[in-house]
This record gives sequence, C-alpha cells and structure tokens, in this order.
Amino acid sequence: DRFYTAFFPGEAVVCGQRLTSFSTFHYLTLSAIGSPFLCGDGVIRPSDLMAAVRICQLDYGNSPRISPTIRDLLRIRRMNRNEELFHRECAAFSVFMSAHCSGPRFWNQVEGGQKFRELTGPEALIPVTSAMLKLGLPEADAWNMSMGRLQWYNAQTSEIEGSERRFLDQSEIEETDRILTALEQKQAKEGVNHA
Repeated sequence: DRFYTAFFPGEAVVCGQRLTSFSTFHYLTLSAIGSPFLCGDGVIRPSDLMAAVRICQLDYGNSPRISPTIRDLLRIRRMNRNEELFHRECAAFSVFMSAHCSGPRFWNQVEGGQKFRELTGPEALIPVTSAMLKLGLPEADAWNMSMGRLQWYNAQTSEIEGSERRFLDQSEIEETDRILTALEQKQAKEGVNHA
C-alpha cells in the first residue's frame, strides 16, 4: 500500500552508509548535478552512486559537499572491479528511493470539479511551497520531509479544500496498471503489424 510505504519507508545501508530519508531537497540536488538516477538515461557509474549516497545524507541548509573521501574512492574502485557488488548497491539505492517517493495516485475529476491551473514553477519547489503555505511547515521541515509523505499531505490538503480528485486504493491501482499494460501491448502489436 502506497500510503503505508510513504509513512514507514524504512532505512537502507548503501555503500556502507545509512540512509534514512529521500527528500525533495535530495531530489533537487540530484537534479542539479544531472544524476543519472533521475534522468533515466545514460550510464550509471559507481561514482554516480557514491555522489547520490553522499547527497542523501545531507539535510536542507547544509552545503551540498559531495566530493568523495578517500574511503569513498576506495569503495568506488571496489565497485568498478566487482560488477555484482555495484548492481546490488544500485538496487538497494533504487528500492530506498522508491519507498520514500511512494506518493498517492488518484483520478482527477474532469468535469464539474474544482478548476486546476497548470503550475509553472520548478518541479521540486511546488510541493515544498504548498506544504509551507497550507500546512505551516517550516522551510527546512518541508525540504527534509520524505517525498512520498509530503505528496500525501499535499494531496489530502487539496481534497479537504474541495479538490474533486479521488484517491485510488491498491486494488484500483493494480487494475489500472493492468489495463494500461494491456493497452500498451496492444498498441505495440498493432505498430508491428503496420510496419
């Protein structure tokens, strides 16, 4: 269940470092350096993983100093030599990030509901600003909160304020995913037949 995962995401040990939260601040910093963990393209190298781990140990307000220590350089060298170790560490980091980004999924009311305006601000700033304004969270707390939890609070606040979005429960999410997968497979098959 996405809700429980967001509020009890757990910790992880990646590259020998304990990670306790993946926050919007971590997302922002990884975006700023063009991390392949967020871009979805390019090759992830051990140095990219080590930088991501360093970033995820920071809190908002700290200077993002991610230059590797001697211990980090030795760990990078070890992962360069041991591909299986590197893949395990990347998988652990990916599971950690996913758990902390477990936000709500919902249907939007298209007709007759509250009007929505497209927001044009930076992606990472939107949920943080909303939490500060609507929930009265201090800036550092909003930036340091796990991303999934922050998304749940913002979505619930919007619903209380009259948003017509309806949260999906786990069975609805699974059914929606099954339908979308079937449609994608059908489209891919039709695309092959036309070629």
